[in-house]
Amino acid sequence: MRTLNSVLGLSVLLAGCAGIGDGELTDAERAALADSIRQFANEMVETIDGHDVDGFIGYHLDGPDFAWASRGEVTPLESHRASMKEYFPGVGRNVHFTLGESTVHVLSRDAAVATSVIHSTNVGEDGEPISGHEVWSIVVQRIVGEWKVVQVHESYPPLPDP
Repeated sequence: MRTLNSVLGLSVLLAGCAGIGDGELTDAERAALADSIRQFANEMVETIDGHDVDGFIGYHLDGPDFAWASRGEVTPLESHRASMKEYFPGVGRNVHFTLGESTVHVLSRDAAVATSVIHSTNVGEDGEPISGHEVWSIVVQRIVGEWKVVQVHESYPPLPDP
């Protein structure tokens, strides 16, 4: 009987401990998660700034549940890999990116949304510097202990009239 009570007591204790962490996030936890997402986003931008397409793509969920919305279309991840692999050795060979301030909305311990401005610089065919930016939102989810981008939305400012 004593063994049964010990087992029951341990079971109740373990069941109670299993629930820890599933409740509301504290302000400190929310801030730490937001900081980790900002760091994650910064690492992504630093990776693509180095023109490491495969490294950049590796931050994203690979599969049918991934969505990348840009310029009015939703395209698969592999399309972005292919276009980046073509872009960087050519027109984008001198392009560089920096991440602006990120606004992070923590949804849970395992999900968040970050919106940032990505600044870019390039050298035009005439040798003149070109600068630009895009607004970038990512939905991230912790999958097997690491953050992965599960959705992306990019928007670009309208081009000036010629």
